Amino acid sequence: MSERKKIEKEHDEILSKYIRMRDSGTCYCGYKNPDYQDKEGNTKPGWMEMANGHLFSRSFDGTRWLELNCHCSCMKCNDEHERNESRYVRWFIMNYGQDKYNELLKKASVNFLPEIEWHLEKIEELNEKIRKLKEENFNL
Repeated sequence: MSERKKIEKEHDEILSKYIRMRDSGTCYCGYKNPDYQDKEGNTKPGWMEMANGHLFSRSFDGTRWLELNCHCSCMKCNDEHERNESRYVRWFIMNYGQDKYNELLKKASVNFLPEIEWHLEKIEELNEKIRKLKEENFNL
């Protein structure tokens, strides 16, 4: 795997973690995954079993790493969105407005290939946001 692909994968993973924490493990459908016990009996936060749903698919690099394009999603909604995006789109427009949707739609069509340094800066910013979320809520 190339260095670029490794950094993009790391960026995807840290963004996913941040989004699920930011949204407190609550899907846009309203479902909140409960905390659970791992095999060792340790309590884990429910957000860890949720997905980072992308309004516009990760295949669109213009919106792939935009926080506005990402929301916590239960597995059912994440799978459904692959086949029928209308519910997620309606939810987004109701919560953020048509202008924000149009803005993302425009950005989704842009060919975007950021430098590795850009990814590293964004990863650092996301790690800081995660640190702040953990300070505010010890259950994360």
